[in-house]
Amino acid sequence: MSINLNLEKKIITLVESFNKGLFDDVLHDALNIYQNNKNIPILPNLIGASYAGINNHKKAIFYYNQALKLDSKNAELFNNLGKSQLQLNSLDEALSSFLNSKNIDKNNYDTLLNIGLIYYEKKSYEEALENYFNAIKINNKFDKLYYNTALVLSKLGRKKEAIKYFELTLKINNKHIKALNNLATEHINGSRYDQALNYLNQAIESEPFYAKAYNNLGIIYLKKKNFDLALRNFSRAYDIDNNLAIAGIQKHFIKRTFCDWSNKDELDLILKKSLESNQQISPWFCLSFEDNARNHYT
Repeated sequence: MSINLNLEKKIITLVESFNKGLFDDVLHDALNIYQNNKNIPILPNLIGASYAGINNHKKAIFYYNQALKLDSKNAELFNNLGKSQLQLNSLDEALSSFLNSKNIDKNNYDTLLNIGLIYYEKKSYEEALENYFNAIKINNKFDKLYYNTALVLSKLGRKKEAIKYFELTLKINNKHIKALNNLATEHINGSRYDQALNYLNQAIESEPFYAKAYNNLGIIYLKKKNFDLALRNFSRAYDIDNNLAIAGIQKHFIKRTFCDWSNKDELDLILKKSLESNQQISPWFCLSFEDNARNHYT
């Protein structure tokens, strides 16, 4: 449909403000314009995206749906809708939206990534893998695609392939600390401790307060029977993140191995936290593997 020149200029200004991240400004102006122009789909789309930008996904969903009433064949709209539904953990609704987007545009790697993510969270790993592989065919320069593919392969027990895709992640982004950490855990599980040490040291160099990397360093030194360095790294991990119960547990089991029974209250608190958070713990060799496919950076 045609838009008068003055309104077109206003919409261009709104898009420029949105691209600068000025979401509150966009909402203020776009909502006013929308009151008298409810037949222009870009306006509710911009409003929805701006609400998403300030993490108000319920309102974002409302306006995306308003836009879809005007433009039901818009793949981007369905993709945006799915992202906000995903943020609210409405997995089935989000999957439906992403599949609608895919039916309109099969070559949007972001849509395929999101479909794969939902299948991953539903533990439908083969379906997730198929979508990630297809997304990589479209965009082979996006580190998150390789990282998420590696997570799926690891869940499927295809460890050699998982290592390959973590390595491919690092070729694109050599400071991807979660890929470095997970690659290290795969090498620890394969008793390749020197390679694991290299990756963990790279992760800590990029993020000095990365508790899970210190926990995994502790595991390596525990395997090597260097109890002093193991204790030091478990303690460092727990000092950084006292919600990381596995580091605290392993710290205290080492101390008790050498008849150090101090800090019983701290151990009791760690055990309580682990039960409350459903963390799986055992006395020895609890690796910290990053398996959240949504947030692949810290």
